Amino acid sequence: MSFLDRFLEVQDELTKLIEDMPKYNACDVGLDMRCGQFYSDGEIVAYKHKHNNFHYYGGFEYCSPESKTVIGDYTIFTELDQSGRIQAVLDKVLTLVENGLPVEETIQNYKCGKTMEELENGEF
Repeated sequence: MSFLDRFLEVQDELTKLIEDMPKYNACDVGLDMRCGQFYSDGEIVAYKHKHNNFHYYGGFEYCSPESKTVIGDYTIFTELDQSGRIQAVLDKVLTLVENGLPVEETIQNYKCGKTMEELENGEF
């Protein structure tokens, strides 16, 4: 197997792992609603970069380069950041998980006055 074939295979596997994680609305963790939604398993924060709203409106442009990885269509942040921004989001995600929220169905409900579809389409 060539390097490129293996690279694409690993990228596809990682994309599937991300997409299997719970989705959260930015409002659920105290971020600006313009961030839209993101994925997290409590160890990482990942967002699909259709647009740069999550990065910009979430304040993640100040995170250290070591904490950021781009894989395919996703940007992934880890708690390796010194600013504490990522850890603050992860702490809020873990609180939601401990309280049993959110589940996939709740993500489809109205949040911040907008549906997730409206937020994903940039309708603010």
